[in-house]
Amino acid sequence: MDNREYLSKWHTLKGGPLKDFVDWAEQEARSWVRSEVDGVLGKPAGSMNPTDAIRSGLPTSFQDLISLPQNGRFYVAHLSMFESELDRYIESGRGFLNATSPTYPQAREHEIREGLQDLLFAAPVLLEAAGAIRLDLPGAYGAYSVGADHTFPVFKAAEEMIYGRYSGLTHTDRAPFAPVSILRTAIEIRVRRAFGIQSFLDPHNHSTKPIQFSDLFDVILQFERQINAAVNLHDVRRIYKWSNPYLHAGRRDFVWTAGFALQFLRPLFVGPEKLKSRGGWSIHGGLEMPSEVWDRVRRHFEKIAVKKKLVLLPLDARPECVLY
Repeated sequence: MDNREYLSKWHTLKGGPLKDFVDWAEQEARSWVRSEVDGVLGKPAGSMNPTDAIRSGLPTSFQDLISLPQNGRFYVAHLSMFESELDRYIESGRGFLNATSPTYPQAREHEIREGLQDLLFAAPVLLEAAGAIRLDLPGAYGAYSVGADHTFPVFKAAEEMIYGRYSGLTHTDRAPFAPVSILRTAIEIRVRRAFGIQSFLDPHNHSTKPIQFSDLFDVILQFERQINAAVNLHDVRRIYKWSNPYLHAGRRDFVWTAGFALQFLRPLFVGPEKLKSRGGWSIHGGLEMPSEVWDRVRRHFEKIAVKKKLVLLPLDARPECVLY
């Protein structure tokens, strides 16, 4: 199967029975994409664990945008992300097809079908980049993607999130990149609330002065060996920095990356199965530390507040973390 046959099959099956589309995705499309990556790299690509995939596949600077695709590990990382998200949709599709009384059947089928469509249509874009950069064969796959979201679909994505895709109050077009900005917001709120640090208040004019998230992270990383983080803090920071170009400029990455990053971060938000300090489970357990560490991070900013005659907000810091 070449790229033309792959895309022809994609066009034929995407609007047909969901079972046929799921079968093709699982039995043919997945293995074809992997074999093509193998061919471009000149050896079996293998698979990466999630941590290595995040570190090898997510650019966090303009330099990364240039340098990472020069390395074969970049394509193995994205192949691993692609397969992980594809398998997630295939499993959901199988569950839906085998269910005797699935909930919201039309909406659910629509979501699964569109998710598979987007993933499988974007795979040749990865192959095109690999062929052009690794083999100096631009146009070998004839697949390209828009580098940034237009403002209209970004606005429509907000409308869909407010009203719901199937409410009849907006369109139902999928907006798979817009949630990157929400994921970034979730990271920032999660870390700030863990330490109860948001901003400074100037009591003289009642204005607030923000504490840069990068400054907070720099202080936290001084104590990283004493903090039990369910997700490595450097990887959390990498995903945060990766998300910035979308937030500020609408820059799009491969369509599978956002879902993969979200799943990678899940333990940070829902907590590990068992706390290291005392067992059990807590939704705040994704960040667990001695009380002394929490106090020292807070004191760093309290000293700045005193020096500048400011007040550290929030006044009543109730940490969304586990202290012991």
